[in-house]
Amino acid sequence: MAVKRLIASSLASSLIVFLFAALPAHCSGPETIDEAVAMVNAVRDPDSRTQTLLRCKEAQRIVHERITILNGAWGTFLQTIPIDVWNKFSETGSYKDRDEALAALRNMKGIDGAQAAWILKAGHCAEHATLVKTILERAGMKVVVVTSTAPHDFPVVNPAQGFDPDIPFTWGDNFVVPDSWTDGTIAGGLDGQVALWNGGHYFNGGSCYCFVTARTTTRETLAHFVEKGKEYTEQRCPMYKSLVDKYNKIPPEYRQADYPPKWCTDDEQVAGVERVLGTWQSDWGPVTLEGSKQSEPFGLAGTPSPATPGGSEQSITGSWNQNGNIGQIKSGTFNSATGILKFNYYQNWNNQEGVAELTLSADGKTLSGTWKQGAAGSGQVDGGGGSWTLTRSGEVSAPSRAP
Repeated sequence: MAVKRLIASSLASSLIVFLFAALPAHCSGPETIDEAVAMVNAVRDPDSRTQTLLRCKEAQRIVHERITILNGAWGTFLQTIPIDVWNKFSETGSYKDRDEALAALRNMKGIDGAQAAWILKAGHCAEHATLVKTILERAGMKVVVVTSTAPHDFPVVNPAQGFDPDIPFTWGDNFVVPDSWTDGTIAGGLDGQVALWNGGHYFNGGSCYCFVTARTTTRETLAHFVEKGKEYTEQRCPMYKSLVDKYNKIPPEYRQADYPPKWCTDDEQVAGVERVLGTWQSDWGPVTLEGSKQSEPFGLAGTPSPATPGGSEQSITGSWNQNGNIGQIKSGTFNSATGILKFNYYQNWNNQEGVAELTLSADGKTLSGTWKQGAAGSGQVDGGGGSWTLTRSGEVSAPSRAP
């Protein structure tokens, strides 16, 4: 029995020695982040694009060699090794100890993820990405950290202006992804965009979504519109069309077939505006709203701006009959995306001019909001205000102050 225990003990010790020998080797490198920045800046090339790529690779190398990966498959396994075994074979502390210390440092005021990872020489993908970002930003580069639902955080250097985090095909030709966590660098252009799209830690063939700050992604939002249906989408045409434009940046071979629906054409935008045209009942008398080809500035505070041809806002004019007096809706706009109607009006019976802002209900049967007015020609709307409700059903609420 003693011989068997001795053999088992020897085998266990040999296995542990093998495991520690297989741990990532930390070469002698910069002792501070400032030294890392200096090493990156020391990389030179006459071609600026090549220099950017080489500097990104240098930052990636520095971080990869210094920062042990705590949350990879290897790191997760090594966290299960007892602490007394770690203390026998390692001077840097166990993976589990460093993961707990990293969590504590994250919560300390004045210490960010990059500093914490640098101090502990360990981190997750978030710390890797933040540290690469810190080094390259100090070296004068534009860097953002993108989060994938894979889940994975990674740095993106020099993405195109107005890029969409959720559509890598909008990132341009000059971006670089120096990912020290995966120990790989992806350069811009179509090849790099496709590599990201297909990469398991990034977009995973389109099954994962990416964002920078708020967890609102283009493709998920677009799917929400499609799920809600055509009527819902027509009320928000500008946003839908913007999402479709971005989605269509994806090469056809990587898109879903026949997606998204071809909604919100120019004719459908007009149809959206027509939802408010015609006669309404209101608490100030019947109202007639008509479409107009142009919107005239009225000069009051809060005056709606002229409508943009072909855009989501269409011009509105009209009138209302208040106890036999005809009020003029001189100019206004209806925004088919937001359902908001704004207009300027004039009352000749008391020489008052004012502005109103009403919102169309989800069922399209009610326009409700507020009005405010002042003496004609004064340019002010400090003469009073109240509520105004328009309905298609003929049912109106009690008025709030008379205009």
